[in-house]
Amino acid sequence: MDILSKEVEVAETTDDILELGDDRIGVSEACIRGGWLDLYYYYPTDGHATTRHRLSLVDNRTANPPADMPSEYLYLEFRQNADGDTSGFSMVRNYVSYRLGDYDPTTTGHKGICLRVAEPGPEGKVTYLYIEPKE
Repeated sequence: MDILSKEVEVAETTDDILELGDDRIGVSEACIRGGWLDLYYYYPTDGHATTRHRLSLVDNRTANPPADMPSEYLYLEFRQNADGDTSGFSMVRNYVSYRLGDYDPTTTGHKGICLRVAEPGPEGKVTYLYIEPKE
């Protein structure tokens, strides 16, 4: 199985965030190991294989972390730009792996990552996952 691997993206402006999107996406499993954040994700689709979805792990420098986030966590966001493919009833499920580099809790002294996710569902509510490195 081929697993999509990517780098952390930095968003400095509101325009950067708009380009990255904030379409619904969920996370079933998350793991930090060996300098990588591995996510098993899912999102709704109408099933057209021609629509490209952009998945991004984002250092959003325009956002404030949740007020109740413990200070020993690093704040990042998992975002999707579905290019309009958001109304379907099928769910795509797959893996993506992000090289953490300068965001790796094992080298930055953080306890883990607080990951913002806009969950699928009629409300599209935002949730926060607290992910700690596995040994």
